[in-house]
Order: sequence, then structure tokens, then C-alpha cells
Amino acid sequence: MKITVMTGFPAERNMYIKSGHIQIIIKFIKNLGALELINLMKQLVIFWKTATWTVLMLVLFFIPSHNIPGSKEIPHVDKAAHIILFAVFTFLYIRDRLKLRNLKLIPFKYLFSAFIVVLLFGMMVEIFQEFLNLGRNRDIMDVFYDIIGCFLGMVILFLKYGIRFRSL
Repeated sequence: MKITVMTGFPAERNMYIKSGHIQIIIKFIKNLGALELINLMKQLVIFWKTATWTVLMLVLFFIPSHNIPGSKEIPHVDKAAHIILFAVFTFLYIRDRLKLRNLKLIPFKYLFSAFIVVLLFGMMVEIFQEFLNLGRNRDIMDVFYDIIGCFLGMVILFLKYGIRFRSL
């Protein structure tokens, strides 16, 4: 069997592999790389909604506030936005973790990890808003509203899936 390998040079390098070598390569891929690749692909398929929501949140958090309609006319609309965005984020994050492990009840450690992720993510957003100078101001109270959104997302999940307090 002839395999052509493209290199960084204009010339191509031709390699000849015997059929016995192909079986060894396939066995190697199955044993070492395929499981990790399959798990990575499974995670990407499961977490695509969470990843998309996260990107949407980042875009919204870094748009200059004067470009957001209703941000000046409606009082505290930014706080409501933080609660809603992080409630949906928490819901998606934990739900996707449940899908990944085929669980029907929420382990307590998933709730705790979601809380830590929301806390760190909210703090990171506020720090970047201060230092990137994009027309947004840092407000530590936004992190508080992020946490409220996190707990709201957890309540919705609890109502939908239930909770279990024993570790896996």
C-alpha cells in the first residue's frame, strides 16, 4: 500500500507500508488515541450549546454599554441580564455534564463545580471589563447577580432532574 505524506516542503515524501504494519498502526490508534479522540468528540457534541451560550455571553459582556438598546432607559436591566444569562449558562453546563455521564439525578459535586465556574467566570468578566477599556465599567455587584443566576439555574435543574447528595 502506498501512502503519500505531505510535508512542509514542495516535494512529497512517499512511504510504503506493508499490510502487517497497518494492523499494528490500527491497533495502536485503537489502544492509545482513539478512545481519547472519541471522548473528545462526544464532549464537543454534548457541550456545543454551552459553548455557544458562553461565546454569546462574552460578546454581550464586552459590547460597549451605549450600544445595548434599553441599557439607559430601563433601570437595572443589566442586573436582570446577568441573572438570566448565568441561569441559562448554569442550566446548560450541568445538564450537559449529566448527559455526558448518562445520569438522571444531579450529584452535589456538579452543583458545587458549577458554582465555582460561575464565580470565576463572573470575576474574570468584571476584571476584563475594567482593563480592556471597551466602554464597560467593572461592577463587583454583577458577580453577586451572576451567583443569583447560578442558583436560579440550579433551582430549575432541581425541579427538572432532582438532586442526590451522595458522591459518584
